[in-house]
Amino acid sequence: MTSSKQGILEITIVSASKLKNTAYLGKMDPYCVVFFLGEKTRTKTVKNGGSNPVWEESYKCKTSSDITDQTIKLMIKNENRMLSDEIIGVSEMSLGDCFRLGKDTIDAPVLSAKTRERVGDVRVRGEIDGEDGGGESERGGFFEK
Repeated sequence: MTSSKQGILEITIVSASKLKNTAYLGKMDPYCVVFFLGEKTRTKTVKNGGSNPVWEESYKCKTSSDITDQTIKLMIKNENRMLSDEIIGVSEMSLGDCFRLGKDTIDAPVLSAKTRERVGDVRVRGEIDGEDGGGESERGGFFEK
């Protein structure tokens, strides 16, 4: 019987590029909502970040090598003061190589939630830190670095 390897997964939302401008006036104020292992968190808003925002924000969670869903989902939104925030696009990527190799940098397309046309790109880094054989839960919620 093999036991699962446990550790801390660090996910860094690095940046987006070539995002389609959805702002009516001026530059977009983009932020990214992150969904992983049933948890949800978000980056800070990059004021006037426009089409090429840089977040460089890291989040950590306990994880194990036997989790079945290794997919991270992102929703990039434009923060609006007067109206509700607008979805710029969505992206989905597998962290399979990160789990296999210990770390990975992923460049993925951002797609329109309505038309599925490409509206930009996003970069994410993942890294597994150590193997913890302790008796704690297989996974835990995100906490900011």
